[in-house]
Amino acid sequence: MAVIIALALVVFVIMLAFENGGSLFRGDSTTVGKINGESVDFAQFNALVEQQSQMMQQRGMGASGEMLNQQANESAWNTEIARVLLTQEAEKVGVDIGKKS
Repeated sequence: MAVIIALALVVFVIMLAFENGGSLFRGDSTTVGKINGESVDFAQFNALVEQQSQMMQQRGMGASGEMLNQQANESAWNTEIARVLLTQEAEKVGVDIGKKS
């Protein structure tokens, strides 16, 4: 099972490399991906993955090891997608998100 998941991840990364014109191997090495044109920084994303992983462990979600990592990655990516899209849409309509000035 782990071999299938690892193989699928490798294929996914290779597909991303070719979709981005090979920029995965020669471009900005700190970028994990792009969401609607906005780059996602590796360090920021990795911190979000760690946060998701810890939250899942605290909640006792039953997953462990590789399965927990996969779920944490997926959850972090979905959270980042929602954040970017919500922020972009709020800017379009003129809503300011953040602390009161």
